[in-house]
Amino acid sequence: MKKNSSGTTVLGQQKLRLNDVKSQETLNKKFQFPIRDGSGKEVTKITYLIQNAELRDQIVVKGRPADAIEGRIFLILNLKLTNDYTKTISLNTRDFVRMTINGSNEKMAFDIHNDPVEVLAGSVKVTRLAMAINTTDKDITLLVGEVNGPKQTIKVHFTK
Repeated sequence: MKKNSSGTTVLGQQKLRLNDVKSQETLNKKFQFPIRDGSGKEVTKITYLIQNAELRDQIVVKGRPADAIEGRIFLILNLKLTNDYTKTISLNTRDFVRMTINGSNEKMAFDIHNDPVEVLAGSVKVTRLAMAINTTDKDITLLVGEVNGPKQTIKVHFTK
């Protein structure tokens, strides 16, 4: 399965056309997270770039289009992972981001993902995280960091 920049997904000879993005905010927020071996010793870091956030009423899940139900929309984070290490790294991208909405203190985890994501040695991997939210949800804040570590906050302000 291949994706191009227009949102078209190619499945063999068949192409799926996704609906246009409803709203998008460029974030370009870069983080570095330690990668540890089995004993907990840091062996390298991975660069975790949150390129942008999108709102879409349709996504591709397991090669098939999925439509949001009425009153809901998909919030998508587009990620770019960079592995400068000499070995392949496998990680759960959703472990590094939580989200709060509408001023709540409840930390929500993204539940639509490709985890575990493998980033080959000396390469870059582009992937996504998503979750369905209410179309009326406001005050979106991303909390980014290791599960047991401090978090940096990113406010997401969609223009539409």
